Amino acid sequence: MSFTSFWVKGNAWMILALVFTLLFSGVVAAPLEQGGAQVLSASLMPNVYFSPDPIEIGVGAIRDVNLMVENVEGLYALEIRISFPNSLAQVVDADPGVPGVQIRDGDIFSGFHSYTIQNSADNTNGQIEYIHTITGSDHGKDGGGIIATISLQGVAQGQGVMAFVEVVLCERDGTSISATYRDSRVNITVQGSTPTPTPTLPPGVTPTSTYTPSPGPSPTTHTPTAAPTPTGTLPTPTRTSAPTDTPTGVLVTPTPVCADRIVNGGFESLSGDEAPPWVRGGGTSYTSLEHRTGTSSAWLGGYNNAADTLYQQVTIPSHTAPEEVTQVTLGFWWGMITQETTHPFDFMQVCIRDAGGALLETLMTIDDGAVSGSWQEASFDLSAYKGQTIRICFEATTNGEFPTSFFIDDVSLVICEILQPTPTHTPSPSPTISPTPSITGLPTNTPTITPTPIIVVLQYKEGEYEGCVDSFLDAWQPTTNYGHGGALSIRTTGVKRPLIYFDVSCIPAGVTIVDARLWLYTSHYKSHATSMTVSVYGLKRSWVEMETTWQRASSGENWGAPGADDTLTDRDEAPSDSRLVSATNTWYDFDVTSLVQAWVDGRRANNGVLLIATGNTLEMSFWSSEYSLANLRPKLVIQYVWGTLVPTNTPGPTVTGPAPTATVTPTATRAGNEMIFQQGYLGYSGVTDTHISAWDPTSNFGGNLSLLVRQGDVRSALLRFDLSALPAGVTIQEAKLGLYALDRSNPNALTISVYQVLRSWVENQATWNLAASSVPWGAPGCNLVGVDRAEAAVASRVVNAVETWHEWDVTSLVRTWAANPSSNRGVILKGDGSTSVEYSFASSEYWWGYSYSPKLVVRYTTP
Repeated sequence: MSFTSFWVKGNAWMILALVFTLLFSGVVAAPLEQGGAQVLSASLMPNVYFSPDPIEIGVGAIRDVNLMVENVEGLYALEIRISFPNSLAQVVDADPGVPGVQIRDGDIFSGFHSYTIQNSADNTNGQIEYIHTITGSDHGKDGGGIIATISLQGVAQGQGVMAFVEVVLCERDGTSISATYRDSRVNITVQGSTPTPTPTLPPGVTPTSTYTPSPGPSPTTHTPTAAPTPTGTLPTPTRTSAPTDTPTGVLVTPTPVCADRIVNGGFESLSGDEAPPWVRGGGTSYTSLEHRTGTSSAWLGGYNNAADTLYQQVTIPSHTAPEEVTQVTLGFWWGMITQETTHPFDFMQVCIRDAGGALLETLMTIDDGAVSGSWQEASFDLSAYKGQTIRICFEATTNGEFPTSFFIDDVSLVICEILQPTPTHTPSPSPTISPTPSITGLPTNTPTITPTPIIVVLQYKEGEYEGCVDSFLDAWQPTTNYGHGGALSIRTTGVKRPLIYFDVSCIPAGVTIVDARLWLYTSHYKSHATSMTVSVYGLKRSWVEMETTWQRASSGENWGAPGADDTLTDRDEAPSDSRLVSATNTWYDFDVTSLVQAWVDGRRANNGVLLIATGNTLEMSFWSSEYSLANLRPKLVIQYVWGTLVPTNTPGPTVTGPAPTATVTPTATRAGNEMIFQQGYLGYSGVTDTHISAWDPTSNFGGNLSLLVRQGDVRSALLRFDLSALPAGVTIQEAKLGLYALDRSNPNALTISVYQVLRSWVENQATWNLAASSVPWGAPGCNLVGVDRAEAAVASRVVNAVETWHEWDVTSLVRTWAANPSSNRGVILKGDGSTSVEYSFASSEYWWGYSYSPKLVVRYTTP
């Protein structure tokens, strides 16, 4: 948004005038002059909405509803999710020749090369998902238009809600575009033969509709950290419980847990004139007239002789090794508008004070000569204040004339912590061997080796892992379902009991679960200043997230006893683990190793777990899989090793020290290991890519969302994968390079060949002429054979389709890199053929996540 004029506090009649202006015109076309002061105007922000509004449909009739956008600049890609009342209306399939139900593409991207990534309407669950993107253009759409058209057919009389569940608008580089959703909830009235007026909701009453993700398929391939070859006998692996927010199958490294410690940073939660826990002074207020996101911002100044203050007090943790605070970053957005014509006279300082109010540091000073009329972002490193309680302060002063207004919004303090050490492997003490003369072939006196466990983190994240569902049971509301909630309430005496399920089908059969931990993060809510004991029980009966209540497991099936309390049919009698819970905003872990092992082995059905609290009267809550901050959702951290730990009774010498009682035998069906190198997959970030163009010989495209390859070697794509995670000495069985084709310039096929690159290059510097800044290719386009690239192609294939994956076998090249890692300078893809055509592939920067970005799948065996 932008600030286009000026507001003076204290003129109540002007406020009323502005409100009526906004209500009846939607936007102030020009600033209103009154008493020498300018009225702050609303801005022409991008707006997404339904048309018509309201929607009237007769039973059996079909009505087109347009999904619209207006006032947008540079729109390159979008994702829209919508919920609709499927019991009243159904979506009519726009393309019966394609499986499933689709809506109709609109005209918003007419004139651009664009394509639809996702177009699905789920009439069973009442959900629509639509994802569309431009490709191959230097700029996105300006203006507005129809995103898509939804054809609704009335099936029953009644009223419902059609609502935006999620709206994501992006520019070409993936930057989000802020937007408003005008009338984001639209009444749908399905009428009989005589239409009736649509009722008007009372002021302050907003119909609600919550999108509930359903469990989706889990990944079936994980990137293991290769275990050392077993030698001799092995001690039983030690269980560890390190929390991690990023799957660590590629590299088992410490991973920080990050959280925003500012409360109410958008000033959206107001209590009267206050926005707790913010503390304001002077004339500081909270306003809906200007806001970057949401509906409110903090307003300092705006009148003469102002001395306004605003602060929030926070405590920054400090840990001792091996725990560590890795990041403390303050971020916020500020805006300023002024009547001053000479500068500077009015100021706002951003500062740090101690808990007593003493000034520690001034981070920045904004004056009336700064950028005016638009939101500006600022961030600062506050790591110096680890272990201290501080106040984050905004303080504004103005002089006696020509006032200035300062606005603050979206304040955050992101603190990242390594809360526990990553699992380590310490060799056991060397055993003392007492040889027996009659025994030969004694084992060598070497340290035993613990196999490196593979770590898998299961945590609900849209498009990555959607196999977690949860709810809670409430004895006080025995027929109410809470599957849609953002928090899981738990109360002592078992009055409120959370249910949680994780799909663990991604864990291979035949492995040994070294450790499995259920991690839950407590919310800010706590009813009493005491503690509770929380116990985790394995569930015996299946249940349905959006149907389960205190009385029933699912529609038509009751619990054996209310609250899933029948230990014969509902849950285990004994808990898998119990622990004391007392702190808010804290991670707690529960050992469910034996339970997960039974699920993986198939010895019991995986119906998830039930949590029951005992102790003094207390109610708390854990964040659920629907919580907005993905890194605080429930997670199941599983560590496993291949094979089964089998006791060994081998006659031999007497051994003192730790008893080596197990050997590891890989499963017979396991044909080597597999690693998937793909940006974002299981935390991997080692892909660099760009394309180079003979038509733009001095331009770099390292930040582009796509990689272009064109016939005649006009455009070529460079890629490199960091393979340092591959264990030394492995034997490469197979390596496949995969690229997802987004679009093409015409329907013709293109032969694309992969060549080994011999010269180092830099992603954000490489062009047709240069490999890096001031370092030219031997021949433009990476074409000097023997210096820039190899003469013979590693692999070639004909590409003749889009919106699909294409693979090249690069086994021989990856073998070379594995044997000599320093020779890995990546590959270049070049197009050949007699027909002019260009293909666009998703790059590692592609905005829709790693699901479409380049990948290298390597299968190998260890010595």
